[in-house]
Amino acid sequence: MPGAPEHFHRFGYRVLVINGVLFAIPTEVVYKALCQTGLSLRNVEFVLFGLDGANNRPSIMSWSRHNPGQHDLLLPYFSTLEIERFATGFFEPVPWEQRQPVAVWRGSANGCRFAKDTWRHPRSCLQPGSHCDAGFLRAQARATPEGMADMAAAGVYRDALPFQAMSRYRYVLVIDGNSATSRLGPLTFSDTNILKQASPITEFFYDSLRPFVHYVPFSNTAADLLSVIEWVRNNDAVAREIAANAYQWAVTHLTGRSVADYVGTMLNAYGRLQRFEPTLTTDLAPWRVVPVGGFLPTWEATADKGRCGGVRQAA
Repeated sequence: MPGAPEHFHRFGYRVLVINGVLFAIPTEVVYKALCQTGLSLRNVEFVLFGLDGANNRPSIMSWSRHNPGQHDLLLPYFSTLEIERFATGFFEPVPWEQRQPVAVWRGSANGCRFAKDTWRHPRSCLQPGSHCDAGFLRAQARATPEGMADMAAAGVYRDALPFQAMSRYRYVLVIDGNSATSRLGPLTFSDTNILKQASPITEFFYDSLRPFVHYVPFSNTAADLLSVIEWVRNNDAVAREIAANAYQWAVTHLTGRSVADYVGTMLNAYGRLQRFEPTLTTDLAPWRVVPVGGFLPTWEATADKGRCGGVRQAA
């Protein structure tokens, strides 16, 4: 990119759109954000950050922003194909009255190597109880043997729960990890009351969600979590209405068409500000992606000249 340092960021990926074709160094990182059906893109060149969150002064593309002073422009973590999957009957259709009046969470203790006295962090405050079915998945916990034994003794491990089974519960917890949790968007389609941890970390759609309208907040430390769970249990009609609001918000704002419109609008506006023509270099290649299944499907890069689900050149 003209005028940029040679190594703009350790995990920044240079991406070009030329005549409707995406070009990048082969990596699946690029395509979850850009494989949006029906995009119409002008020629543009940008840097896409590939990990949990950056802290750069120049505006690059990321999937999460970690503090209000960060200048990254936010792209979706998921593709059109992924989000449409959640919007069309992915979650088990359990009536509200038949759901357990319990807050549920499953996740991993990842991101660092936990030792006996260092594994306790906000996620570990999710102690199980009669109204809170929360726990780590043993197979995913990264810890020393001593740390794992300490965690087991504390009773923080739980059996895995299929993501589509979250709708068996009336309340679901959304907790940040190293970055924004990638499950908040999909969970808005579950018609489940979302209890969300307070956090400065955001994804592209967070600003349009409202507390006590689309979700119920609790503190960053989870110190008030049990009282929040008691509140939603004691205000069942309100909790059900908030769950319904989140679902209606999702079918309006997180369908494939809406997400593609967002991506196209931002990248085309970004492209109009550029005062140079994107230049193709030998390290870049035209790529498309093929969904290969699984929860939040992985993507297999294929050295085919494809247009990534219908990307076409903007007029």
